[in-house]
Amino acid sequence: MHPYIKDFINTNTPINKLLQQYCDSNQTIEQMRQMQMGLNDSKLIETTYLEAEKYAETNMESDPFLLYAFYAIWVSIAESLGRYDDLKVIYERSKNVCAKPPSVIEFTCAQLYYALFKPDQVREYTKNIINHHYDTCPRFEFFFLRAIISFSAMGEMKYFEDMVKRLLANKLSGNNQWYLEYSYYVNDICTGKLILPDDRTDYIERENKKLNLLSDYGLDEIKLLKDLFTGKLNIDELDSFSIHEQLKVHLKINNYLINNKLEEAIIVYEKNKLSPDNPFITSFFNVTELRLKLSNGEYKSARNILLNIEIHHKNYFGDFYRVRIFLLEGDMAKAIFFFKKLYKNCLYYDSLGLLDLELNASLEIGAKQIRILMSSIKDLSTEKEEIIFASDEKAEVKMGVDKIIGESQSIKALRSQIKSIANINMPILISGETGVGKDLVANAIHEESTNSAQPFLPINCGAILDSLLLSELYGHEKGAFTGAIKSKKGIFEMAKKGVVFLDEIGEISASIQVALLRSLESSRIRPVGSARDKPYLCRIISATNKSLEEMVQEKTFREDLFYRIRLIEIKVPSLRSRSDDIIPLINHFLLKYDKTVENNFNDELTSKILKYNWPGNIRQLKSEVEKLCLLNHDKEYFTLKDCELLQNYVEHDPFEGSEKNEIKKETNKNSFDQKIEEVIVNSNFSKNRITRLKKAFKKCPKLSRRDVVSLLEVSSSTADKDLKILLKRHFIEKVMPTAARRTHYYQLIEIGS
Repeated sequence: MHPYIKDFINTNTPINKLLQQYCDSNQTIEQMRQMQMGLNDSKLIETTYLEAEKYAETNMESDPFLLYAFYAIWVSIAESLGRYDDLKVIYERSKNVCAKPPSVIEFTCAQLYYALFKPDQVREYTKNIINHHYDTCPRFEFFFLRAIISFSAMGEMKYFEDMVKRLLANKLSGNNQWYLEYSYYVNDICTGKLILPDDRTDYIERENKKLNLLSDYGLDEIKLLKDLFTGKLNIDELDSFSIHEQLKVHLKINNYLINNKLEEAIIVYEKNKLSPDNPFITSFFNVTELRLKLSNGEYKSARNILLNIEIHHKNYFGDFYRVRIFLLEGDMAKAIFFFKKLYKNCLYYDSLGLLDLELNASLEIGAKQIRILMSSIKDLSTEKEEIIFASDEKAEVKMGVDKIIGESQSIKALRSQIKSIANINMPILISGETGVGKDLVANAIHEESTNSAQPFLPINCGAILDSLLLSELYGHEKGAFTGAIKSKKGIFEMAKKGVVFLDEIGEISASIQVALLRSLESSRIRPVGSARDKPYLCRIISATNKSLEEMVQEKTFREDLFYRIRLIEIKVPSLRSRSDDIIPLINHFLLKYDKTVENNFNDELTSKILKYNWPGNIRQLKSEVEKLCLLNHDKEYFTLKDCELLQNYVEHDPFEGSEKNEIKKETNKNSFDQKIEEVIVNSNFSKNRITRLKKAFKKCPKLSRRDVVSLLEVSSSTADKDLKILLKRHFIEKVMPTAARRTHYYQLIEIGS
């Protein structure tokens, strides 16, 4: 075992210092040192990633523990760059490098993997590995505290409270007492506790200056968040602070919202683009844009923002923003449901202070609505938890072609074709648009064959780097690259007599095309780093949503390979070409929710679903059905209002046939007028906007600035300009019932233009 690994396990020396200490003695450690530097520098990280990939393929390293540490840093870099498919492959390769790595190094790698791909299990994983390995090395104490800080930044330290008291009962080693106190400090602020123990606050400040700790854990951010919550933040001084520019913007917007200054918050938002990749540790700043959109009444935008946030940052407080969305939509029943759920969690996490702060920054919520919500929590102690999903046991397990839902002629023909070729051992190409279910067809072919008991191994060719893809396909020999301390079989060999499914084959590079062609022509593979070929027995099924014929003509796909993989071709029909299958598909997706189209969808919604062209095919249909059920899970009957996608869909039904000629003539004038109206509505020229705004005031004599923003679909500054024009023309007047800007509105004072 290399001395670096021994010190990593047996001491609490910072990783950067250890790498610096041993980098002269080992090339892998020097590479790790450069990777660690790149991980903390946005300008270097992309180059660092490519260098790590090159190093992994070319260098030799005999120490498996050292190699695993290398992969652990590589995983972190892949995550920072958003290369999640690569991350999966790197993580799997790391397990081949070292079957039993030191648990403390495994924790650094696996926790990140769980957070990304198994977020519902990351808390439990953290608990389990700490419980089982806490006493095995001093560094676990620090890693446990680091994990606690990340959960504290979401206000969720309560989840680990028992472990903290049990494992950290004795005096902590080194600087770790500071980390523990800091965890409590962060959690208190992020749950909205405005009165903090003076001794803890003083200790945090004093020891941080003395020890120069935690540059990566956002102490400045936490202190500023505390000032924001306590009303001590001076935004005029922010520009002089040495903090991230994005943090300044988020602080200004939230400060204006908390102080009931919506217009000022919007001005800051419009002048400064908010980055989707927040450099913050607290969950509070992840929802700044969402908070602003809701305060401005833009609930449709807010709904989409919330869905995007919860892909990677799901937190119990998301229910608060659902409450606000449903209040703006006028659905008090749903708002109450989610408010009760939220309030229970706030009691558990002791975060009622945060709830008070968030309500104060919710400028669109009125006092009456707050009273209704608060009155709904009286029966919390006796209310039973609602079961959202039905038991999966009700879903019948289907195999082969029975998995393919639909009774249209094209689907019947598809099922028949699958059965006829299931036992023909020749390469198959499955073509079709994105989302039609090409993977399902490939699986059905395999399950209908006599080799269905053999493995079915899919791989997405377009999502993995070439150097990783070749190793995944063909395997590698011991010593083929850094980390190859033992030979590994590729999926061509592991599939045995089963199927290798090459999805997105149109994305593979020229070098991979050459290797694949050689394998298909010879029925042999050559593992990376080997000088000998091996036979393979598996069947090759490929899939693409591209036109390989066009790619051949454009010289981007080899013609000889194209004919090799397309000895048999299956074309999967699009969903719009088989509309008869839409209702059966929806009913299949609704099984786990105990719902059906016939019993739970109104006629208007069903009609729109059938008329929509579904460009994303079955994948899009499934996504919309799941979204419909999850966002309205307390509702038994769905209407068009519940499906945002279809609300604004307008069916284009052109006139056709001689019987409609007379109708066309009669409607020509009206159609022309409608076209003129459409031009005015869709135009963003100032004169056309003013025309639309005048019409709006004639129909509704009183409009707020927020109403105008929503009607014209323009920015607040553009709405202000248009309103000033009508004020100068004495077409409208501004009414200010009170000093609060929220009460101001504009009123029509003359008729005509």
